[in-house]
Amino acid sequence: MSKYEREIEEILRKIDDGRPPTMSERVRPQANRKPTPIRSRRQMGTLRPEVGLLAGFVIAFLAQTARWIMQPASGTMADTAIGAAVLLGFAVIVLTLVLHWTGGNRSMGVGWR
Repeated sequence: MSKYEREIEEILRKIDDGRPPTMSERVRPQANRKPTPIRSRRQMGTLRPEVGLLAGFVIAFLAQTARWIMQPASGTMADTAIGAAVLLGFAVIVLTLVLHWTGGNRSMGVGWR
């Protein structure tokens, strides 16, 4: 009879007795197990939403400030570059909001009732 068959028969015998297993009987099988390593669930490349929002606002604000200071003529390369920077800032803000909302990171706190 193998070791496992003996353990199974011992467990079945104890179940038939109707008595709960003692503490040493519960601990003994666990003492032979190797501990499993704890794996942290870390997502690479993710930023906090506050960082994304702040970056988007800073990009858009600096581009709009440059447009106000320089006041480039319509249709020039500077006007196009500044407009692209403003759109980039807006895109960063919208992308941050969408990714945060779809990522399931919504707070479970008390809301409006």
